[in-house]
Amino acid sequence: PHTPCPWGTLRASPGFAPTAVVTLALGIGVNIGMFSFVNGLLLRPLYANADEVVLLDTDPTTPSADDGRDFSDPNYRDIRDGTANVFANLAAYSINFVGLDAGNGARGALAATVTGNYFQVLSAPPVLGRSFTADEERPGAGIRVAIVSYPFGEELGAGADTLGRLVRINGEQFTVVGVAP
Repeated sequence: PHTPCPWGTLRASPGFAPTAVVTLALGIGVNIGMFSFVNGLLLRPLYANADEVVLLDTDPTTPSADDGRDFSDPNYRDIRDGTANVFANLAAYSINFVGLDAGNGARGALAATVTGNYFQVLSAPPVLGRSFTADEERPGAGIRVAIVSYPFGEELGAGADTLGRLVRINGEQFTVVGVAP
């Protein structure tokens, strides 16, 4: 039996080769694009040293306190101080649904109440401005500052104009001191 030469097939169908090349190129391109998307979104950690970060949480089957937080500030401080020889650092956060008004009408938004060292623990300093200070974190200090997300910072007027802007969160005025990465 005689096997036909593949070059003969290409000569007999001159449109086949360009179609095959374009199909392969598209297939490879789509695969590379999908891998890049999945890698960037799911596989690559969101912050440096992610393998060293531990999440402490209460039993997820038990409802948390009325304010939605699993730990009170005194409990957090007790855990932080009591585990100083276990963890290099400890930060806390609580996700809340808030009313947000930056001067263009109120709207609902997700916000995180975080401890002053939150960005330090995640090795993710603000891209603009500064992080929180120890004085701002002190209970009863009454210093109302906020670090806004990068997209919201762009809404406020990207760049240094964002810093110092006033925003209302749940009716209380906060000064923007930083923009998160």
